[in-house]
Amino acid sequence: MKSSSLGDDVPIVIILKAMGIESDQEIVQLIGSEPEITDVFSASLEEPYNMNIFSQQQVSIIVRIEVIVLDFFTNLNLILIRL
Repeated sequence: MKSSSLGDDVPIVIILKAMGIESDQEIVQLIGSEPEITDVFSASLEEPYNMNIFSQQQVSIIVRIEVIVLDFFTNLNLILIRL
């Protein structure tokens, strides 16, 4: 999923964790447990672990930091343009 404010693709499992669906079991129950679905989706389930994201709170903190950094560089750009 594309994030307009962050400018990067955001893995769907990260979105689900941000919405409060934190456990892999809940996610599998939501998307379905059929082998053809889980085979395709299994790599997505690994992404949060590769990024050390395990909870809704961690996603929230990361998004806030990224927004702060993005705002900083946007404002810095505006200042430099005026110079």
